[in-house]
Amino acid sequence: MHQSSSKVCFVAVAFALAACSTDVRPEDGEATGSTQSALTTTVLEAENATGAGVVGSDATASNGQLRAISASYTGATQTFSTTGTLVSGVVRLRRSGTCVGGDPWYIVRIDGLSVAAGNAPPATWTDVPISGSLAIGTHTVEYYDRYTGTGCSIQFDKLTLTLNNPPPPPITLTLEAEGAVGSGVVASDATASAGQLRSFGAPYTGATQAFVTSGPLGSGSVRLRRSGTCTGPNPYFELRIDGVARASGSSVPAAWTDYPIGGPLAAGNHTLEYYYRYGNPGCAVQFDKATITYQP
Repeated sequence: MHQSSSKVCFVAVAFALAACSTDVRPEDGEATGSTQSALTTTVLEAENATGAGVVGSDATASNGQLRAISASYTGATQTFSTTGTLVSGVVRLRRSGTCVGGDPWYIVRIDGLSVAAGNAPPATWTDVPISGSLAIGTHTVEYYDRYTGTGCSIQFDKLTLTLNNPPPPPITLTLEAEGAVGSGVVASDATASAGQLRSFGAPYTGATQAFVTSGPLGSGSVRLRRSGTCTGPNPYFELRIDGVARASGSSVPAAWTDYPIGGPLAAGNHTLEYYYRYGNPGCAVQFDKATITYQP
């Protein structure tokens, strides 16, 4: 007769399943759209597996159905894909009927390796922790009947996985200055991004451009240079977002130069302005592009 046994082994396992899942949202005041991971709970219903056993209706089962297997050395399989790491997992099962010849023995395998095994518990649904490790990718779970005696079956309800999904990758927006609306003139230049730039020769003028972010600013820069021969003070520029200068300076070099964009920026609709604060006859400020990187 087999003895009941189970163990818990929490491991880093990647999962993202095309089954029901529930996000665990941050509490009020927690950072969002940052490098946080997101916990999700995913459920694989055993009745959706393919292979041995029969699907039965039961009001106490998840989704109202279960898979009952009563033939030894048979199983049913189900495929899923993974993109995160496992925090915990359980398989819910029970035995049914009057077992003759010993308690039934089950195995739950993922990719052919046992992650849970033991004597099927009594008639009450029992959550058995799973163990093991998996790489990110496509996997197969198998609900397996290792042994059942006459008059009973192993009933599998579901496999539940709590996953720690990595944050989405940052998104980078490239805003070409020639796409702005307002002052300045658009000129072609093979050294500029997308082959064009916006040149300002008159001080106290600017051009604006709308953009949208779905997370906070991670980093940003504006690329510009001066052109011509300046006969007085060096030209001074500002890069404004929503009316606030986020980059500024004078002594702008003649070569393309990237100036960092500073300050916090929340998710939402924004307006960027390339602004020529002041200059002098004979030279201009040429804006190439602004780059905004944010974490969705």
